[in-house]
Amino acid sequence: PVTVLLKHYSMCAVVGNSGILTGSHCGPEIDQADFVFRCNFAPTEVYSKDVGRKTNLTTFNPSILERYYNNLLTIQDRNNFFLNLKKLEGAILWIPAFFLHTSATVTRTLVDFFVEHKGQLKTKNLSPKRLSTGILMYTLAYAMCDEIHLYGFWPFGWDPNTGKELPYHYYDKKGTKFTTKWQETHQLPSELTRGINRRFIRYIVVFSTVRIFMLLSCFH
Repeated sequence: PVTVLLKHYSMCAVVGNSGILTGSHCGPEIDQADFVFRCNFAPTEVYSKDVGRKTNLTTFNPSILERYYNNLLTIQDRNNFFLNLKKLEGAILWIPAFFLHTSATVTRTLVDFFVEHKGQLKTKNLSPKRLSTGILMYTLAYAMCDEIHLYGFWPFGWDPNTGKELPYHYYDKKGTKFTTKWQETHQLPSELTRGINRRFIRYIVVFSTVRIFMLLSCFH
């Protein structure tokens, strides 16, 4: 299956999990992509109208097990996890090394060490923040695709089109407030392409030979 990562694709969709996808009607458009990247084992079945069903690769990190599968402590938890894994239907489940608890601990220890000795070592722009899953998926897509469409990348608690409040994830329970807990580990707004014009639903950035689209809605 890993050989699919060695191929090159005409158009790819990288799907984030922002609440901006709720009501976006982007599902059919996402499913038309030649290759679909998703983040952190996000559910699609109930939300397919907005996020699509197709998945070629999705990431996974330990927080998913803790938050949604009770660390697989019971038979029911394991069954639920197994059933959701089957829904991937051959897609790649990618668990990046630095998402593992052991690697994260080592990384944090190193960062703390450099911060402690900041005045004695030549460091530049040192930060305990790490890149988000979304930016890792975008980087992979950049190497594999001629054209990239980004969906669900909006790290703000309001809809730029309507001004309404948004949940952090599109799959959060109704009424869930936007969280800024991610600020402890990520710098999501700075990962967005600079110069975004919030008055427009779509914009295109031409960079090198790869065409990159970021979509906040799929109404035409």
